[in-house]
Amino acid sequence: KRAYANFQTLVYWQRSCYREKEILKAVPHVIGRTDWDRQAMQVLNPAAQYHYGGEILRPEFYEPSERKMPGRTVIATTISRPSYKGLDLLLKTANILRNEMHLDFEWHVYGNVDPQFFERHTGQRCENVGVNICGVVTAQRLRDALLESTLYFHPSYIENSPNSVAEAQMMGLPVVVTNVGGTSSMVEHGETGLLFPATDPYMAAYQVGVLVRDRELNIRLGEQAKKIASERHEKKRIVGGLMEIYNDILEESRLQG
Repeated sequence: KRAYANFQTLVYWQRSCYREKEILKAVPHVIGRTDWDRQAMQVLNPAAQYHYGGEILRPEFYEPSERKMPGRTVIATTISRPSYKGLDLLLKTANILRNEMHLDFEWHVYGNVDPQFFERHTGQRCENVGVNICGVVTAQRLRDALLESTLYFHPSYIENSPNSVAEAQMMGLPVVVTNVGGTSSMVEHGETGLLFPATDPYMAAYQVGVLVRDRELNIRLGEQAKKIASERHEKKRIVGGLMEIYNDILEESRLQG
């Protein structure tokens, strides 16, 4: 039964990929948010005109906030069920932090996550490596949890511009993120967060350790991330920019038609 469900998922993904690639090959305009978006379109449809369009986050993350550094190390992560979201990488990193680097921490994972497969795959049970699966929570509860965390960790193998990383940055939290897809457009290594290779849990653990040991760096990266994210997700600027893109496209269509 499980194998058939996995086969259905594979077929769905294959059809979705084919459909999206055919659509992207045909459109004259594309709106994206990252260098990965832009570069992918140069491969799929170099004739298309690329536009930058920002994204508005959930209202709770625009409210005034003040971060409180906890006494004990608290790591926060928001991911979902698919395997490419990297729960296996998270468990491997937690094991290194706890059993090789002997770091005392709590790791709270939020979202629709089923850890059983990943625990069997890695041989690491969540409770044995300090990982607490918190499930789906409200935006307000997540906001409060981020404000009381030491850092945010994002283990995904496939990403573009994850809102979860943006929300953590808006709360002034330094982030440790896999260097995949468009994440490098959101996180400047050593300035607004730390990047690591998606296949290297030891490097991930090292970067976490850096932010735990160096409180001054932790605060500085968090503050810089908040400043950049606040500008990147500013509502009026995003709406104005999107309307300008639409008006330019309409004017181009009018002149051509």
